[in-house]
Amino acid sequence: KRRGVKVYADDLKNQVVLETPTGELLPILPDWRGRAFHQDERLRERDVELVGFRREGLPYLNVLSVYTFDEKRTRQYTDYWCDICSIRTRTPGVCWCCQEETELDLRDRKD
Repeated sequence: KRRGVKVYADDLKNQVVLETPTGELLPILPDWRGRAFHQDERLRERDVELVGFRREGLPYLNVLSVYTFDEKRTRQYTDYWCDICSIRTRTPGVCWCCQEETELDLRDRKD
């Protein structure tokens, strides 16, 4: 909408894109890692740093790692954690072991 493009909202309602610092819009592939942006609205509308790649001829960004920034601009590795089973996952949802909900986990990492 900000760019004045008129589309049918239902056709794009599940599409999530990364807006680069230069204003380019890259659709995020909802695969094993990128699906978190489709499922967890807390990852949207915020500054992120993504490690990923694009395949030649495809517009989608394959996300490998997600870093978000807190209010002090501290870079935090972002994934999901089950406190009960100590299992880390890449997308939100229930733990595959205990079936309890995983929690968003933000950790300082130097890499």
